[in-house]
Amino acid sequence: MPILTKQFAPYYTILLKAELNERIQLRSGRKKGALLNENELIQEELADLVYWQPETVGHVLFNHWD
Repeated sequence: MPILTKQFAPYYTILLKAELNERIQLRSGRKKGALLNENELIQEELADLVYWQPETVGHVLFNHWD
């Protein structure tokens, strides 16, 4: 909703629907350096991605495995 985006934007990074639906690109067989999408994840988070195989950025942000 545009009004909420405007209010929260000074404090948070607001991702658009297209960004949340971006497909996750994993390099198979690797934990370190496995994620091909631009990211700032730590090693433990990357290991979770390899294990859980999320399909989109939204699945990573709003995951059920934590």
